Amino acid sequence: MPDLYPSSPWTVELTGEAHFNGLWGSGPTDVYAVGAQGAIFHSSGDGHWVEQTTGVNADLYCVWGSGANDIYVGGFGNTLLHSTGNGVWTAQTIPQLGTASIWGSSSSDVYLTFPLSMGAVYHSTGNGTWAPTAIGSNTSILSTVWGTASSNVYFGGGAGTSYDTPYIVHGPSTPAAEMMPTLPDAYLRNIVKLWGSGSSDIYAVGNSNTILHSTGTGSWTLESGPHATAGYLDVWGSGPTDIYVVSDVNGPFLHSTGNGSWTSETVPTQPMAIWGSGATDVYLAGDNISHKKL
Repeated sequence: MPDLYPSSPWTVELTGEAHFNGLWGSGPTDVYAVGAQGAIFHSSGDGHWVEQTTGVNADLYCVWGSGANDIYVGGFGNTLLHSTGNGVWTAQTIPQLGTASIWGSSSSDVYLTFPLSMGAVYHSTGNGTWAPTAIGSNTSILSTVWGTASSNVYFGGGAGTSYDTPYIVHGPSTPAAEMMPTLPDAYLRNIVKLWGSGSSDIYAVGNSNTILHSTGTGSWTLESGPHATAGYLDVWGSGPTDIYVVSDVNGPFLHSTGNGSWTSETVPTQPMAIWGSGATDVYLAGDNISHKKL
């Protein structure tokens, strides 16, 4: 596809096919985008995207894999798909709960979070079956998961009467709620996504201009972006000095060098997800799939 935004470092590689909600890749030549009505597209990093048959019509929200031969996609209802990287997707059985995020430390240690979780997540050893695991308070919702190892996993979401207070639990063996910062208002600030460059550099993003950072000590600080009413949908970085946050404000997303401040950059999409193989190879997905390759 020709570059529709020649003055931008971003090239639109796919548009008009679906609305995309999730991105993940095992490397620069193996990238997946998932979205509405069962859409899964794959690219080998050459600018071309090929749709893969899923056999489902549910909206898909998240994609993660332990490697090129072990990929999961989750979505609305009880939709959870698995592939060995051959383009064939097989449904796995989970309760009628929906899948909000997927992450694992390996192919034999995988977690998924879901709406209205009441402090629970599901865990699999990679054998195709999933078991509920109590992690947080039964008055909380855990909507995202990320970690650095099987013994160092973070679960994020919301607590309080309307699940609007940021809530992060560190586990999994002895789960403990992390200390949240004093908030400047009573706005909805539940956590939507977690990511880190390592065990001492972790970000959590969510609603109402919420960007939280932790050095892995059990407490979090609030870093505000330039859009006071924005909600943040995804976070990813190539390292501790190169971090991106996707905003629900039409067009821009945020970048930080890890110094606690964030600047806005305009991109040719309404972004929902971000992933890259490194600082010079980054993808955005939403209304289209855009690629910045330097």
